[in-house]
Amino acid sequence: MQMLNNENFQDVISQEGLVLVDFFNEGCVPCMALLPEVVELSEKYTQVKFCKFDTLAVKKRFLIGLRVLGLPTIHLYKDGEKVAELVKDDATAAAIEEMIKNNL
Repeated sequence: MQMLNNENFQDVISQEGLVLVDFFNEGCVPCMALLPEVVELSEKYTQVKFCKFDTLAVKKRFLIGLRVLGLPTIHLYKDGEKVAELVKDDATAAAIEEMIKNNL
């Protein structure tokens, strides 16, 4: 999984196809619990580009602009446009997989 930051974020999500971004930080227990499941999904859905974004490494204003207001947050982009998101308790492996399937 590629690590994103505020400098490379726009270039990566603007790529053609599906790009999934897992917003997390290491102090977020639910984020760390979800991470292995996201890695499994990245191995199953190789046609989707999976990325991680450490929210501690960026100013809050950048995150607010992306509407990342809680963790964990998962965004799915298709050809540069956000098409789906999951936040907090809704961000489960099953929900992520369903979100991917609905946008393939």
